[in-house]
Amino acid sequence: MDSSGNVAAPLAGLREAFPTILSSYYDTQQRPIQNCVIVVDRNGGWNLIENRLEAVRWASSLLFLAAWATNEYFTPIRSYVSDTSFQVYFQRFSEPVDFISLGYRQRDGNVLYGGPRHGEIHFTMPLQCSSEFNVEMEFLAALNAAYSAGSNVTGRLKAVLPLIRLANTDNDVMTLDAEAALMGFVFEQYFEANKARDLAAKFEALFGGYFHTSAVAHGEWRASRTWGWSPFEHLVMAAFVFPLVVKLGLAHEGHYALSRDDDIRCRAIDGLLSLPKWAGEAGSMQSPWQNVIQGKKSEVRIAAAVKKGRGGSEGSRNRTSMRAGRLKKAALGSVSVLAREVNRVIGEPQRHLVEREVGVFDFPREHDVVISVLATERSRPVAPDHEFPDLELFWRDCPAGVRCLNLLDIGGCRPKMKIIAGDAK
Repeated sequence: MDSSGNVAAPLAGLREAFPTILSSYYDTQQRPIQNCVIVVDRNGGWNLIENRLEAVRWASSLLFLAAWATNEYFTPIRSYVSDTSFQVYFQRFSEPVDFISLGYRQRDGNVLYGGPRHGEIHFTMPLQCSSEFNVEMEFLAALNAAYSAGSNVTGRLKAVLPLIRLANTDNDVMTLDAEAALMGFVFEQYFEANKARDLAAKFEALFGGYFHTSAVAHGEWRASRTWGWSPFEHLVMAAFVFPLVVKLGLAHEGHYALSRDDDIRCRAIDGLLSLPKWAGEAGSMQSPWQNVIQGKKSEVRIAAAVKKGRGGSEGSRNRTSMRAGRLKKAALGSVSVLAREVNRVIGEPQRHLVEREVGVFDFPREHDVVISVLATERSRPVAPDHEFPDLELFWRDCPAGVRCLNLLDIGGCRPKMKIIAGDAK
């Protein structure tokens, strides 16, 4: 039902039975679940037949992949999900709804258990379930279209996706070593590679000019490091890279167009691999991992500005070139300052090696929107122009020649956020 108590047309036949059935399901705080996702067959509605259960599992797997692809790492405010949120419960019932029977499989057959009534037995949502995550709908649509067209990519994906899900439950039943072994096997099977050199060559061909994988796969890059890979690191990088592998494969088949975020993530792989540490300090809103991501976002933005300039008039190209030059100079030797743009978030303030201090004491509320813009080496912000028509900068004087951006009094919203930017050395 929706907030008005209306039942969707395909579920009209469940109006009487569904509240009783749902009474056995509880969230992590032992509160009855008020709503859930119901799988509907486009041909048979909610009343699924036995031979359609496998199709339901496959649909659930694709939904997991499209959500897993949006995961953000090493930042406290993020979109994040594990496979546990996509476990499917098959609920058979007959009317009038009263008693419940439970079925589960064993190695040598199946077991059917019955006795309790609905509501007398509880199925509790696992702690690993997340309510804060996104789904890439374009990616999901591409996966569905490719599968329907007999895509080679989705054919290979179907063989390994159950293993990916098993390795990404965040459940302590699985050890990190076991999960890492599973993900290693996934890459080998997906690429149909028998040796490290074969796997590296196929990575190289897939990712093109984004980065060079040969040295990594052959051990040359690892030999230059002073630290070793842990199963934890293997798993984070595998989770970051594998959705990109699938997207690139679909793009090569013509089923998918890489998004700007996909491009940024592909560009970031090389920099992430070279970091000795990914996590930030305890309590910090920033991390080396996120700094690399944000740096690549700046690169993509500069490249887009240059490309835009090349396609316009001579005057437009000159102005865009000047803007791109300022952005590039600021990105190479700058600090970040805050500005405010109406109704749209561009990014977050980023730390930089040349800054003296950046302090973020609290986050603004929903309507107290701030964005990050680059300043030059002398802490002068990039001036607003027609490319940012709604941009306003709010500065005040600070002691000792330090430039401060104070958002405490903007529009009466009083968000508790301030950034201090000193001259670069």
